[in-house]
Amino acid sequence: NASGGPDATGVELWQFTTEIYVHPYPNTASNPIPDGSSVVPVNLGQLGWSFTPQPDYTLPAGFKLYIGLTANLTESDLLGWTPYVTGQTNYTASLSGFPLDYATTYYWKVVPSVNASGGPDATGVELWQFTTQLVPWPNSVENPTPPNGGLHEIAGDHKVNLGWDFVPEPAHSLPTKFLVYVAADTNLAVWAVPVAEVSYTGGQTHFTLQLINHPNFNYTYFVDNFWKVVPVAEGSQGVAPTATVWKFHFDEFVGISEAESNSFQAYPNPASEVLFLKTAFSGTYELNVHDLQGRLVLKIQTSGIAQISLKSWPVGSYRLCVRQGNTSYNKLIIKN
Repeated sequence: NASGGPDATGVELWQFTTEIYVHPYPNTASNPIPDGSSVVPVNLGQLGWSFTPQPDYTLPAGFKLYIGLTANLTESDLLGWTPYVTGQTNYTASLSGFPLDYATTYYWKVVPSVNASGGPDATGVELWQFTTQLVPWPNSVENPTPPNGGLHEIAGDHKVNLGWDFVPEPAHSLPTKFLVYVAADTNLAVWAVPVAEVSYTGGQTHFTLQLINHPNFNYTYFVDNFWKVVPVAEGSQGVAPTATVWKFHFDEFVGISEAESNSFQAYPNPASEVLFLKTAFSGTYELNVHDLQGRLVLKIQTSGIAQISLKSWPVGSYRLCVRQGNTSYNKLIIKN
């Protein structure tokens, strides 16, 4: 009876198994390296991923690697093909044909495929991304004062005011300081040694440095002097590989007050054999002469109109200072 029985005893138990459905394409890859959680060095050499085959998916013949600057990756972004190896789960692909830029976000994906050219490809492939490091050195300074190729008006104290602007660029590291280099000739050893360090202050865009009577300069009229400012960030790569070199020259007569000019005269200037000095001092005064490397050439006590023999002096420029008590005057003289 359908509802009450009785039923047969000793009934056999039978069974059957359905055929597994296998997708015609592979399953997706996983575990990207880098995973996008932190910035990566610009010299990153390879990308990595994992692949574990699933029984209901077709085994791949290999993996297509795409990388580009937008999330919409196309066939033009295909970088290469990596063959699948039975039993291997971790894979890498070289970036040697795809150099990375600083401070840039890259998008990439790995597409397992049954055939390198015809597919079918895995579906639902994840899009991964990573960002490269900032440029380790700061961007360059700009707007030099005095302007490149310009004139600097110099008074008797040989005071030079240097200035520059610095506006941080987002892709570059911030500086901690600026190194300032000056020289009359970029082939001299002094060009390799900074004459000053100027600290960087966040939010400040204009920076200055004053140099007085500095031996690296050539104060001769219309002779080029060179200078550069190198921003420095923290770290072993914090100095930019190049820096703009600027030049300027002095006008040794502009900027000297009439009172000072009348109080101290040196003539003829330039001179070849004899130089005469006339001051407003009464009585004895001290006379010092240094070359532009700061070496003492002459130091005497004199009075009235002094006469100096230049015959034994090398051709070049010299800094002359006369002093009496707390009063002093300076002048650049030229031996030709």
